[in-house]
Amino acid sequence: MKNTVALLTSIVLLCNCRKETAPPLAEVENSQQKLIKIINTLIISDNLLSSDSINFDYDDAGKIIAEGKLHYYRDEQERVVRITQPLWGVDDFSSYVFYSDAQSGKVAYVAYGESTLGYTDSVAYLHDSLGRVSEIKEYYFFDDRNSYVLINYYLFNYDEKNNMQQITKYALQINGYTFNENDFILCYSNRYDNYDDKINPVHSDDEVRLLEYFWGFGNISANNVRFTVSNNYREQYEYRADGRPRSCSITQNGKELYRSFYYYK
Repeated sequence: MKNTVALLTSIVLLCNCRKETAPPLAEVENSQQKLIKIINTLIISDNLLSSDSINFDYDDAGKIIAEGKLHYYRDEQERVVRITQPLWGVDDFSSYVFYSDAQSGKVAYVAYGESTLGYTDSVAYLHDSLGRVSEIKEYYFFDDRNSYVLINYYLFNYDEKNNMQQITKYALQINGYTFNENDFILCYSNRYDNYDDKINPVHSDDEVRLLEYFWGFGNISANNVRFTVSNNYREQYEYRADGRPRSCSITQNGKELYRSFYYYK
């Protein structure tokens, strides 16, 4: 969760985009199909590409239980209660999700670390009057586990359709080994001013997915961003008949930088 999300990364991940040979079209397309893979390619130059892929898996209720190297453990209400990934170890270092009450799907906070030894860090979620995530605060716990400090916080704003309109991140300014707990600097402020009316296949109602994966903020909006107010980036989608994107391309000043292909089953 201790991510530093650069401006370009946020733009790319909202589109979940890069470039690859076009996939074969599915013989049958229907709205019940689930996203099972995204192939992303970074176009470094005309002859140099860098590709990766992310696979998705679901439980019997249709909820995501695997997203790339992440695995989500759900309770009887289908809420994510634990997340593991190889970086932290499958069993030793995980993130544990806590909700505002026994029935709510609203995340109160996420704790990181080994449950028997004590958590190492935590992230608090705040909501606006409409129940949307409005702020996320990241706390660092010192070795004694009894003291901690706020190191980052994110502010979220939405448009009238509840799609993300702006993300702003502030980080604690650290000079060497010293810091002032009230001294925060602006890391970035990304604004997204235009969305389509199609389904964003990466979106889900799991609030905890907002920052969990490296594409992060792309999970927050139900529709696909079409234009980003920063450095002349453009997003262009090709859609299936049911409105789900088949591919997405990002260009800057007319030059393609990334492309993604989406696979469903």
